[in-house]
Amino acid sequence: MVVRKQRKSTRCESSLPSQSVAIFIEFRSEVVKNFNRDRKGWRGREYEYLQCDRRARERQRRLLKMDPTAQNTPGKTANGIGTEPTHEETDFNSLQDYSPPTFTLDDIGFPECNWKGEPFDLSEDPDSHLLHPEEIVLAANLRMDCATYLTNKRRIFIACIERMKVGKDFKKTNSQQACKIDVNKASKLWEAFNKVGWFENRHFSRVLRRHQWCLHTGGTKIF
Repeated sequence: MVVRKQRKSTRCESSLPSQSVAIFIEFRSEVVKNFNRDRKGWRGREYEYLQCDRRARERQRRLLKMDPTAQNTPGKTANGIGTEPTHEETDFNSLQDYSPPTFTLDDIGFPECNWKGEPFDLSEDPDSHLLHPEEIVLAANLRMDCATYLTNKRRIFIACIERMKVGKDFKKTNSQQACKIDVNKASKLWEAFNKVGWFENRHFSRVLRRHQWCLHTGGTKIF
């Protein structure tokens, strides 16, 4: 009985290499087949993968330049919660922008914002041109890169409009719930935006009128 079991085990082990070879050959043939089917499209996809990897490496390099200790010290990241910002936390282009016009900051700037640690250097941030100088100072003091700031800024005003639609005020706790960053940083953003009057209804009157029109006419919902 023991001999039979040993022989059976030996036969199974000896068959593994041939199975692996067969799987490899089948996989290789499928890859070659797909490549030959659309060589230009295949090259385009591979190039896009390389570009995505390059952009990720550049973002990591910028974060380390802004804070050289971020690589080895927990909690030293742009989102303030101890992890590297994910695509969801920095993909501001995927969010509708209901933010008030930034030229309103020309007359009244944000209040002074203090945060532990040295401010980030955003002078070489690729998204800095999308921020008002006052916003750059605010984001730098809160140790956020521009993409993280823009993403959470848009989240705040999307949530603000949702509250206004039902006749409710937008409070600091609502800002904390809307953001995907440290709650204290979310509170600082709320305080800065509130100080310059960005939560006033006049900034969203057009959007709210459109919403009321949709409710009365059964039109397409815009949120």
